[in-house]
Amino acid sequence: MFTKSSLFILVVMMTISSALGLKCYICNSQKNKDCSVDDFDRNAAEARGYLHECTAMHLPIGLDYGQMNDVSFACRKTYQKVMDHVTVQRSCSWVVANHTESRCHQSLDDDARMLICSCLTDLCNESTSSAGSLWLLLVGVGSAAAGRLLPH
Repeated sequence: MFTKSSLFILVVMMTISSALGLKCYICNSQKNKDCSVDDFDRNAAEARGYLHECTAMHLPIGLDYGQMNDVSFACRKTYQKVMDHVTVQRSCSWVVANHTESRCHQSLDDDARMLICSCLTDLCNESTSSAGSLWLLLVGVGSAAAGRLLPH
């Protein structure tokens, strides 16, 4: 029979397991061409060794598990285009602990465009998870370009 303390220990262990056991795809299209494809295949990705559990090596330098109350793991997908060269990187990352939803941010300048999306569930950094954000990025870039070309 479960006692209150047994239930508490079970809940704590499950919480730690989920916080420290996030699984993400890790690959870079510069080394792995299939890392950038839009129809990223989970089975092929696992067979190629892209599936990893996030560990302390993915934390900022100087931060350890004892400080995890301030940060938690996240999966990240980065889409970068410099001139005509596109790179996609999928990785484990970290976010501030009160970050509770998937988020994307973008950076645009004359020669480079970058979209970085972070998400908090297992294997969420496959291509379909940020496809809508990528579409918004492309619409934004198109609008910015049109704004520069149109007379004021």
